[in-house]
Amino acid sequence: MKMLRRLGAAFLLAAFLAVSSGLAQAQVLKHVRDDALAVIKMNNAQAVSDKAATMAKKMGLANLNVGFGDPLTLLKEKLNLKAGVDFTGEAAVVIFRPPAGEREPRALALIPVSDYKAFLGNFANVKKEGDADTFSIQPDGEPVYSEQWGKYAAVSPWKDLLLEQPSGLKVGSIVEKQFAEKDLTVYVNMKVVREMILPQFQQIKAMIGNMPMGQPGQPPGQEAFQRAMAVQIFDGVEAFLTQSQSAALSVNLATGGIAYTLSVDFMADSSMGKALAAVPNTDANLITSLPKEKYLLFGGWVQDGKGMWEFVKAVYDKPIKAATLAPADAKAVDDAMAAMEKMLTSVKSGEFGMIAPPQGAGLTAGVIHGVFVMTGDAKAILESQKKYMDGQAAFMKATGNQGVDLKVTSQTAAKTIDGVAMDKYDLAFTVDPKSPQAAVVGQVLKVFYGESVTSYVGALNDKTIVSGINIDEAQLQAAVASTKQAQAQLAASDAVKAASEQLPKKRIAVAYIALDNILTVAFEIAAQMGQAAPLKVPTDLPPIGVSVGTEGTALRIDANLPATLIENMVSMGIQAAMQAGQRRAPAAAP
Repeated sequence: MKMLRRLGAAFLLAAFLAVSSGLAQAQVLKHVRDDALAVIKMNNAQAVSDKAATMAKKMGLANLNVGFGDPLTLLKEKLNLKAGVDFTGEAAVVIFRPPAGEREPRALALIPVSDYKAFLGNFANVKKEGDADTFSIQPDGEPVYSEQWGKYAAVSPWKDLLLEQPSGLKVGSIVEKQFAEKDLTVYVNMKVVREMILPQFQQIKAMIGNMPMGQPGQPPGQEAFQRAMAVQIFDGVEAFLTQSQSAALSVNLATGGIAYTLSVDFMADSSMGKALAAVPNTDANLITSLPKEKYLLFGGWVQDGKGMWEFVKAVYDKPIKAATLAPADAKAVDDAMAAMEKMLTSVKSGEFGMIAPPQGAGLTAGVIHGVFVMTGDAKAILESQKKYMDGQAAFMKATGNQGVDLKVTSQTAAKTIDGVAMDKYDLAFTVDPKSPQAAVVGQVLKVFYGESVTSYVGALNDKTIVSGINIDEAQLQAAVASTKQAQAQLAASDAVKAASEQLPKKRIAVAYIALDNILTVAFEIAAQMGQAAPLKVPTDLPPIGVSVGTEGTALRIDANLPATLIENMVSMGIQAAMQAGQRRAPAAAP
């Protein structure tokens, strides 16, 4: 704990001191060792403080605590920083793996200085110890060591980290951009992570063959499938550890909201790196067909069908072969896998929209109500989907049905919507009443799907498929009409525009999370359970936007929390806290 307190003090000192200039970008990384486990780097702390203060004032937080109105000035006052700090530089905290025999990581702070001696004068108990200086950040605090490295003060509770000035940290192009452009970036060196955890991970993986799998009394084929699937999962994690070279999470404050970027970069000659480099992004609108509905989640994607199938095959091929099935079930599973291949390779792009349950329905209706649109070879998609659904019961039996059987019935051209023939699929789950495990699975299925699952699917033309799951006829008609028009109603709305403005223009998938609708449904369910929420959720708030794309050999995920959404959620939180305080307040004496 003592080491963590000293590490925390060094972090606070470094993380909020720097104000970077355009000419000083990435200067701090020249003083970072290449064997660092992680680096936390801040750009332009004064600008970050100003942006945070502006947001806090809009949300009313500055009225609750004056520190929100000027975070940087408040911190400088608390640390008694009066001289010597260069507020035109960058700052970073560098974290190292624990030495042998220790459990806690070690850290070093790099603080830009204009006058190193004046910088030391801000602190108490300044002394010389060999080539290093020592001081206490607080008068009664633990001592830390410091040396001047060019225009930086290198500060650490561990003197040995200051013995030699590093030659600099080299990172991939995507991390380099994050360091340069984002307000705050946390970088993780996967090479060091690999050295730390891979040997122990491989030891655990070697024990899978002796680990119990599944439930007692289940068929041997299901246990074999689950064991083989466990091996596949461990193989996937091991491949990630051995092929990745960095991971980085960045945060950026802007007038439009808070933007996040997560990147995972892989070695150029690795299978994952090559696969990502071959995936093309698109700047096309990915939500052109969805109708206007009260969505919980919606989005769209483009896909390389062959690559998608290769991934699915790599996951399921060995486990399916390991499951010993009756000849009829084995054929049904093989047919289902072949249908899945045909279906995935026939789809070029798609859209999805998860619609809120009917008002007042609560959990009885389930939470899965959706519209889906796919483009590609419509005839092949319909044919392969039917074959895949026909094999679902056998597939569940092979993978371990946990005492829950599935029956799928279908009806060709069950209804016609605006000239489109719609096939109908009904899914019925039967739960083994003697199995506690099956009872749990059955309850989960009810939460997701309600008492039953009904879907309709049809081809609008030779390239477009539209389908609906657990939606009424009016919603299905709206989906067909909107898909025919393809006028991008959602993408053109002000709410979606506000969420998408901060996302990259080139990506392979986007998703939008309607937090206002999710909270409304959650409060309705809580009310039905006797836990009424006194808060009213504002409507038509911009959703949280998320995009997935590639950049060279890196996977990139971006997210944006719109400012309007944040302001409304904070306002709700303040109201909830005030109401809770009123309920706890003692009644006035008579």
